[in-house]
Amino acid sequence: MPSYRIPNQSAYPLPQNASWWKGNANGKWKMNDMHRARAGDEWPPTTIPPPNYADGYFHRYINQGHHYSPNWLTYNDTWVNQTNLRNQHSIVSGWFNAVRFRCTTHDWTLQGIQHGNKTSSGSQTLYYRIGVWEGNDVNILTGSGLMEDTGSVSHVMNGQGWPYNSSDFLLTGAGGATDGTAVLTQNTWYTVAILYEQSWSGTYCAYSYSGDTGGYYYPGTQQYGTGTLTATNAGGTTTLYPYFEMDAYGTYGQGNGWPTLSGNWQSSGTSGPISSIKIKVWQ
Repeated sequence: MPSYRIPNQSAYPLPQNASWWKGNANGKWKMNDMHRARAGDEWPPTTIPPPNYADGYFHRYINQGHHYSPNWLTYNDTWVNQTNLRNQHSIVSGWFNAVRFRCTTHDWTLQGIQHGNKTSSGSQTLYYRIGVWEGNDVNILTGSGLMEDTGSVSHVMNGQGWPYNSSDFLLTGAGGATDGTAVLTQNTWYTVAILYEQSWSGTYCAYSYSGDTGGYYYPGTQQYGTGTLTATNAGGTTTLYPYFEMDAYGTYGQGNGWPTLSGNWQSSGTSGPISSIKIKVWQ
């Protein structure tokens, strides 16, 4: 390794009243001096802290005994990567599905929702809009108001047919193309809704409800318990233990920059096509 003569004072405090100290450089810094310093092992390496968050998925259904997973396919079963949404309901323009969530232990971000797929084979375009509001309601501006809004977007769903157990993740960021980014406050309810902006004729999307062969969702407000989520970078791994709850939304309003809402379609604390949410939990 070449022996570069470079300033070394950055690694040490200056002597008291040492205005005379100029380091031991042999001249002014030039374009490549930082690279040369690192190559000579005389520049302290940058410290990379572990992530200040953990991320994964929170699932509303119960029968497999897990509600949190670090990724969508972790358990490789129909309860996580397909959701087993075995029933059908129509997609009607102006109608919506909504559920509310809160994390009692951490600030968090709702990055996306898992939604039941088209129930018949073949593809169909879903035209929709997703919003996240602080509070118990859809399109009513309380607290911090509208936290996320995809705007009007579309997504092609490729149906698999019976048993209607396939699903898609729809992201909540602007344009529906990126993860949601709004930081949601610990121990505060937030309501997520998907509004359908164009009707499907003769085709349906999948959903489930608590009375369907053993109950896929907990009834009513539920304290799901603590789950484990992680995130890793070059600085290490962060593990957090969030505690989530879920319930039906309250009511809905009109205006506030959103299209006209005609009604709530098949959605409650114990039913609906929203079966999981993609989440990031902050330290």
